[in-house]
Amino acid sequence: MTMLIFDSPKLLQRKEIADVLWPASDPTKARASLRQTISELKRAFARSEIGTEFLEGAVLGGAQWQVETEIERLEPQVQSVEDFARLVSLVSQEDEILSSLGGVGPEFDAWLFAARARISKSAQKKLMGVYEAADAQVDVRIMAADAALRLNEYDESAVRAKMASYAAQNENGLALKTYADFVDLLDEDLGAEPSLKTQDLAVEIKLAVEPAAASVPAAVAGPREVPLSLAVLPFEAMGSDPLDRFVTLGILDQVTCWLAMHKVPAIISSNTTRAYLNREVRVRDVGAELGTSYVVTGSTRSMGDSVAFAVQLCDATSEHVVWSWVHTCGRHEIVEANSALAQQITAALHPSIDAEELSRTWNLDDADLEPYHLMLRAKDRMFRLTYHGFEEAGVLLSQAIDKSPGFAPAHALLAEWYSIRYWQKWSDAPDRDFELMNDHVRRAMSLAPGNGRIMAMWGHFKVVLERNYDAAIELFGEAVRIFPNDSETLMWSVPTLAYAGLSQQAVVHAEKAARLSPYDPFSFRNEHFLSIAYYSNGDFDRAAQYGLSSFKRVPSYTSNLRTTIASLTAAGRQAELPDLLDAHALAEPNFSVNRFIPKHGFRDDREKERYGARLIEAGLAP
Repeated sequence: MTMLIFDSPKLLQRKEIADVLWPASDPTKARASLRQTISELKRAFARSEIGTEFLEGAVLGGAQWQVETEIERLEPQVQSVEDFARLVSLVSQEDEILSSLGGVGPEFDAWLFAARARISKSAQKKLMGVYEAADAQVDVRIMAADAALRLNEYDESAVRAKMASYAAQNENGLALKTYADFVDLLDEDLGAEPSLKTQDLAVEIKLAVEPAAASVPAAVAGPREVPLSLAVLPFEAMGSDPLDRFVTLGILDQVTCWLAMHKVPAIISSNTTRAYLNREVRVRDVGAELGTSYVVTGSTRSMGDSVAFAVQLCDATSEHVVWSWVHTCGRHEIVEANSALAQQITAALHPSIDAEELSRTWNLDDADLEPYHLMLRAKDRMFRLTYHGFEEAGVLLSQAIDKSPGFAPAHALLAEWYSIRYWQKWSDAPDRDFELMNDHVRRAMSLAPGNGRIMAMWGHFKVVLERNYDAAIELFGEAVRIFPNDSETLMWSVPTLAYAGLSQQAVVHAEKAARLSPYDPFSFRNEHFLSIAYYSNGDFDRAAQYGLSSFKRVPSYTSNLRTTIASLTAAGRQAELPDLLDAHALAEPNFSVNRFIPKHGFRDDREKERYGARLIEAGLAP
């Protein structure tokens, strides 16, 4: 009933319910249990005043249920003292929400976690509505920010709200103490520092305290190294009925914010680039005025009920177009589409900038490269998955980290480098590499705690390192919430979801990731993950299709070889095995199925056994 209520008005497949509630039962018995449960619920509802129905056939659902939690019943903008007190009380009880329902099974527990997260997110939004409300009393804003920080002590928007509220009361000392405490928290727990927005607010408050002082707080002192920068200009509104100014500025803010989630390139604030609204300027002039390497321009053209977006990424010096994109949607979708549009633009811009910068620096010596460019060169070596090129990539990444120890993307890529090296059996000290993989992904997480891509990679390694499926699934949920349209974020979640029994979700993530990055240089890995997803979902022919494609790209990728061999065997296509078996024997001549299977990622031991049996049936050594 909890699932039906919280997922209303979505209709749930009967098989989906049976698989979640009776995961260890035979499918026929699970369906019988479901029919008995539905019968009991019908009788219970017949004796109550609650009007509902259970649809016959393939789906279940309530009849137009309107369900709210206590938090959701509060007004969108909490105004009264009573409502605010109730909200704070509910926040303090967050850990008790639906707490009595756990333990049914891994899939139900995963659903339960997502339901609790939705409720918690609703509470955080309510609190944000209070502490960001311009007409709320300052004391109330501070109380709301404190309540939000009890939910999430790393909530920077709540920290800034407290700082600004104290400053509005001329309590600049308390404002700066709030900032200093937050700096200490991030440094001690995560080895990170506040965002530039929070640092800039601290500088502004400190200058108000000491207007004649030339120095700034220690946390923001010293020049920032900015090897690469980008400016997004306001989109030009065209057509017979052009979009309102607030819509184009909303797009500017969204795109800028999404791009700013990445450390490189540095992004010029939208508060600065707003000055170019309705101005005719050349890209070269903007680059010179703002000191940027690249400029993003765009336009919107209204055509009746539709609006076409045209976006270009230009080199600020040569004015050459590096990347362009056109998208059309309904006029009524514009406001809702802003965030999704910004994410799609961001997802496409970064690979384009990477490729352009790799080409531009091709003839430079490694010693002359900045950390970002060293990382690009290393990634290019890794794509080929040849032993010597791969080893060169490791050296380049180490150089990048030596030059910039706080560069999170380099730590993340080096963690991936150690992971591939370990599983390819290329390491001369596997245990050491395993520990270094762990160290670098932890370092990346501490340096960029809000980066969904790194968070998803950490979830993947949670299973690789610890077999902690539940923690990994929790991380994936948060990572996809932050970066819902990032190919790598989605792709990192696929193996764990597949191995944990969430195969349908694994397929959805894998297919979406492939659509978002059709020309990904890591296509061989993405196709392998697609193969894993379809294998776990029982679609062995589709699994074999993607596995064979990955094999053609990189014949030495041992993990893909095994998944494809198992898929072909399960599909009854043994005639296609010889080339893969030969490649596997060449890559791992001493391989043993019985030594390998206990270390495999499947959470269910029966799935491990079936997987091992298929490898042995195909001809791999027991």
